[in-house]
Amino acid sequence: MKQLVFLSAGEDEWNDDYSNSVITDTGLSEIGTEEAREAGRVMKMESLQFDIAFTSHQTAAIKTLWLAMEEMGRMWIPVYKTEYLNKILSSGPKEEIEQIDLYFEEEILPSLGLYDTILVVAHKSTISILMGELKGLKNSEIEFPYGVPYVIEFDANFEMEREFFIGN
Repeated sequence: MKQLVFLSAGEDEWNDDYSNSVITDTGLSEIGTEEAREAGRVMKMESLQFDIAFTSHQTAAIKTLWLAMEEMGRMWIPVYKTEYLNKILSSGPKEEIEQIDLYFEEEILPSLGLYDTILVVAHKSTISILMGELKGLKNSEIEFPYGVPYVIEFDANFEMEREFFIGN
């Protein structure tokens, strides 16, 4: 069984002012810090053992990943950072969505052939696009809560077998 886990970055310092947080790289709020730590605790309780992780170049996503991995005792896993997983505008310019889709198809999905369990940490708008791509729902808006892991399990033929949230 292969597992792909999506974790949206915890609440950032400017979440209440979405327009500013799109253009400014912000850290996690106190709530976001706790969301990230709790995600790590929940993933550890579920015995998830990540082989590799992907994240954006943005501080909130990177910090969410670090805090979660620290809680799991897995700070050593390889991490690939890319601008293609950065937060985008809620309406999502077409070229940004295409770049996210392409990165997902060319980098993340092929990694399932090499690794058993992969973690992707990004802003929830980006994860929404990735999930739409995975489910064949182009440019769809799928809502994800901050800092709650979403697990997708694949069978030997890389067909989605089961998907579920863990934790709150």
